[in-house]
Amino acid sequence: MTALEWLQDCGDEAGADLYVLEPVQALREEVADLLVIETAEQGPAGPAGEGAGSRYTHVQDSAASVWTVAHNLGRYPAITVLDHLGAEICPDVRHLDLTTARITHSVPLAGRAICN
Repeated sequence: MTALEWLQDCGDEAGADLYVLEPVQALREEVADLLVIETAEQGPAGPAGEGAGSRYTHVQDSAASVWTVAHNLGRYPAITVLDHLGAEICPDVRHLDLTTARITHSVPLAGRAICN
């Protein structure tokens, strides 16, 4: 039985009409290269990670155009900035080094910077 005949039979069993609007053409894919993956013994454990608690929240109580954030995380964290109402904003964020970031706003703002 061809695929088309099978489909038509399915339509008949369900009490539905089946119409083929375009001929169906089978695709054939050839594999040119074979990739062989070998397994071996597991190596030694890597160094301990920083863990899920590795984050810092900077609180900027007084409105300022430039916030200097000393997070001391030893890396370049992702930084989410929130205004004083808790809305996420998108100021210019620059990492000065592995422990400090500078956040520049177009107008003076108070709020928080969450580094994680």
